[in-house]
Amino acid sequence: MKKVTKLIALLLSLTLCLQLFACAGTSAPTTPADAAAEVAAEAAPAASSDEVYEIRLASAQADGNDLDITLDLFAELAAEKSDGRVIVTVYPGTILGNELTTTEMVQYGQLEMSMTSTGIMENFDEAFSVICFPNLFDDYDHVIAATRGDWGQSLTAASEAKNIKILGYTCNGFMNIGTVKKPIAGIEDLAGANIRCIESAATIEILAGWGCNPVPMAFSEVPTSLQLGAIDGCFLNPLVFISTGIVDIMEYYTHDWSVGIGLCPVVIDNNYYNSLPADIQAIITEAWREAEDDGWRRTKENQDANLQILVDRGVELVYSTDEQLAELKALNENTIWPKLISMGLSTQETVDLIRSYAKN
Repeated sequence: MKKVTKLIALLLSLTLCLQLFACAGTSAPTTPADAAAEVAAEAAPAASSDEVYEIRLASAQADGNDLDITLDLFAELAAEKSDGRVIVTVYPGTILGNELTTTEMVQYGQLEMSMTSTGIMENFDEAFSVICFPNLFDDYDHVIAATRGDWGQSLTAASEAKNIKILGYTCNGFMNIGTVKKPIAGIEDLAGANIRCIESAATIEILAGWGCNPVPMAFSEVPTSLQLGAIDGCFLNPLVFISTGIVDIMEYYTHDWSVGIGLCPVVIDNNYYNSLPADIQAIITEAWREAEDDGWRRTKENQDANLQILVDRGVELVYSTDEQLAELKALNENTIWPKLISMGLSTQETVDLIRSYAKN
């Protein structure tokens, strides 16, 4: 496994950009359909015992954070299992571009791999929109079972049609609400609160349905907006609150709502993957599954540790009563979910399928 330093990566990124511009005037395929046709017309390269396959893996995650550790492990396992024939170079910290840019590069055959987010994947297929439904998943085991079951396979099929193959997922945790001035224990406490959200019709609908004022804004504006009182809070997971420093601004964290899940698909250029020899495909798939298993293990283990970090940094954990949690869940299932379904973001059949993977 190779890790790219900031300076070297910047030079490589500039070189890559120049290459992409240079290719713009050639006859290379410009759409996934064209690329698929060209790949289908050409024979896959024959496997050889000494041929080396170099894979660039882009990520927006900070070097050394929990999700980045999973990518590093994948690279190490791929090299080990292939006896050095598969070399994965991880580019952390948006070195090769943001998640949307690198996902598009994968789609158009300009980059081998990227770790993205389900919010970004919504831009490529609306099947991913259902993941934003609040309280859809009960716990991490529910998420793992669903993504590895028939529902997860349907997402894989949908993305492969866009030349984006999902190898699997990393996860930065369940999302809950952090606030500055007022603790939020029950849904009634959100009345009139200004809560940051992304530019998403679904997210705006969810927050409005909860009785608060949705405030769409770029994430980069959140810390200053919290300090100035332009917003009262935002929904994130402890890992992001900690890594971005927002933990030092907020005063309260409602940790037990678990209304959203930060799923980050790891994707590979489908045409590129299909062009690889079968043994290399198997090595990549097996290496990812082992890295993913370790990632889920650490995500579960770090849940309580991250909450303790919040407490150690002066944040008060807010505990909701069983009645308050039941009220929130009922509102989501009986009002919010049907509204989102009516907006065409998913179907009742899909929601029922996802819920069928829950243990209780």
